[in-house]
Amino acid sequence: MALSNFYSGTTKNFTLTLTFNDSTVDISSDSVIIRFKSNKDDSDADAVITSSADVTSQGSSGIALFALSKTVTAIDPGSYNYDIEWIRSSGDEYVVESGSVTILERVSDIPSS
Repeated sequence: MALSNFYSGTTKNFTLTLTFNDSTVDISSDSVIIRFKSNKDDSDADAVITSSADVTSQGSSGIALFALSKTVTAIDPGSYNYDIEWIRSSGDEYVVESGSVTILERVSDIPSS
């Protein structure tokens, strides 16, 4: 899937469809979390963005819905590392994607919430 670069202080919505052994799986009781970090070795507590996906709306079809608000994405422009972690209700944990993304600098002001 790989996230694309986006502007600081803008809304970033995307979906992620999870499968297990090539089959769609019900994730409505699971957690799917994205974290953005300045450095890969930063602790999870030091992540600049941590957001949980909505897994109740379409989770029975394996779909996680992420909605990062303009307030959440109002971080300093620059390069960030991210990963998306799937935590099953059984306790099993999977990193389903990781990579880097650039938060771009805006020309317009970031509107207040």
